Amino acid sequence: LAKTGITPAFLAVPGNHDLMRPRKEDPWYDSYQVVRDKWNRDEETRNNIWKKKTDTGTWKLIQSVFNNYTGWWKDTARSFPRPSGIIDGLLPGDFAYTIEKKGYKIGITGLNTAFLHLGDGARGNLDLHPAQLTSLFGRRHDDWIDAHDMCFLLTHHPISWLSGRGKTEYNRDVAPAGRFLLHLC
Repeated sequence: LAKTGITPAFLAVPGNHDLMRPRKEDPWYDSYQVVRDKWNRDEETRNNIWKKKTDTGTWKLIQSVFNNYTGWWKDTARSFPRPSGIIDGLLPGDFAYTIEKKGYKIGITGLNTAFLHLGDGARGNLDLHPAQLTSLFGRRHDDWIDAHDMCFLLTHHPISWLSGRGKTEYNRDVAPAGRFLLHLC
């Protein structure tokens, strides 16, 4: 592509194969299961993540399972270098990026849907939270959207893999009608 004068913007969100799941014999396996189980029934666990309480075991665990992905994503020496100007979000893989081409501004928002894919039985149990969007832009995410001619949402998992709460928050707060032209997953 470089020989043709085209410089692609390589953008990626992590999926379930981009995180390191513990094996049953790993010493942290039990805490891994606790995080997944507590997430769906404990609002305080969810709120601590969105407040980025880095001292919580939940936050440290989510960060650690994506260490390989984060290292790869931030490696500027790879064959497709990370574009400059990316806004990083709260979770590994959450980002916003603007592509300007021929007078058009295209916004790409990537959100991590794999952070709860910590084992089997993920379909219908994953989440996508409005705080992932507000961590990118504060409460002014619609201002960022409006400053673009079109915006796309990029996730690994489709909406059908989200929990009931996740689907509600997706439709109401993350991607209400008209916010994104297309959701790519």
